[in-house]
Amino acid sequence: IHILMLLCGLSVESRDAIASSQKAMPPSFFAMPVNRPESCGNCTPMTPLKGKVAALRLWDAGIKWEEIETSRGVYDWHRVDEALDNAAAIHVDVMYTFGTLAPWACPDNKLPLANPSDWTDFVAALVAHAAGRIKYWEMWNEPNGLYPRKPDQLLNDIVIPAYKIIKANPNGLIVTSPAPAIETMGGFSCHYACSR
Repeated sequence: IHILMLLCGLSVESRDAIASSQKAMPPSFFAMPVNRPESCGNCTPMTPLKGKVAALRLWDAGIKWEEIETSRGVYDWHRVDEALDNAAAIHVDVMYTFGTLAPWACPDNKLPLANPSDWTDFVAALVAHAAGRIKYWEMWNEPNGLYPRKPDQLLNDIVIPAYKIIKANPNGLIVTSPAPAIETMGGFSCHYACSR
C-alpha cells in the first residue's frame, strides 16, 4: 500500500523528470547478423546501420570455408574483403562465424577430418588475410544442431586448433562461444530433444 501511495503521489513533473533522465542504450549494446548479401544486388545494405550497431556477425554471408577456399590452397577473398570493407566504412567491429566443413576436405561432412591440416591451414589463412579486421571469432554456428552427439570431436578437431591459431595473433582477437540453435518444440530445443 505504501508503495502504491508513493507512486500515486508522484507529480506529473516528477514522473517526467524521471523519464527524461533515462538515456537510450548506446549502439555498443547491439550487433547485427549479415546474411545473404547477394540478395541485395548492387546496394550497400550496411550504410543504414552506421551509428546504430557496434558489430556485424557474418554468417550466411557467402564467406564460409568452402566459399573462400574452393579447393585445397585455392582462395577467393573477394566476398571477405567486400564484407570487411563495408564494415570498416560504417566503423563497426566484425564477428566471423565458423560453421561448415568444406566438401573437398570432408566429403561426408563428418568429423574427424581426413587431413586436419586442411582446417588449420584455412583458419591460419583467414586470420592472416583479415589482418586484424575481424575482432570476434565465433566457434561454430549452432553446434548442437550439426554435431549434437559428438561435441568432444567438434571441440578437439575444430575449436581448439582454431582457438590456438586465432589467439596467437598479436591483435588481441576475441574468441566467442558458439550460438546454439534455439528452435523450440514444446519449450525444449528441437535439436537437443531430437538428438537424445
